[in-house]
Amino acid sequence: MRGSPGTLDGTGNQTLTVGATLRVGASQVEGAYTRTFDVTVEYN
Repeated sequence: MRGSPGTLDGTGNQTLTVGATLRVGASQVEGAYTRTFDVTVEYN
């Protein structure tokens, strides 16, 4: 989203959508997998 303008809602929040590619190995165990990551937002 670099360079993309955003708009905050009435409570000061904005929803960001992140896409990804999931590569599942042939012997991958079934289950729920999670990962966290940081998002940096600059505003003025």
